[in-house]
Amino acid sequence: MFKHTPWPWKVTTDPTLPYKRFITGGFRGRVLAELDAEKGEVSVERLDADAILMASAPYMLNVLKIISERYSLNSCRELIAEAIAKAEGEL
Repeated sequence: MFKHTPWPWKVTTDPTLPYKRFITGGFRGRVLAELDAEKGEVSVERLDADAILMASAPYMLNVLKIISERYSLNSCRELIAEAIAKAEGEL
């Protein structure tokens, strides 16, 4: 079974590097990924959206596991809505 870094993962920034975003996670908050928009290939807005989606991946995986193990389709709408909101940066 694949073992990823424990969640929660977070998007972090460094004020001295305005075109970079870091995905951190685990118990010590180590850097898992670095996203860079410095070369102008993507906008900062897209960079933020990508970082939020990446950081929400472990949460969404957990929600899907819960849904598949414990709930019928009708009783899981709230969990699904929460996972979508997290992936879209609303939580």
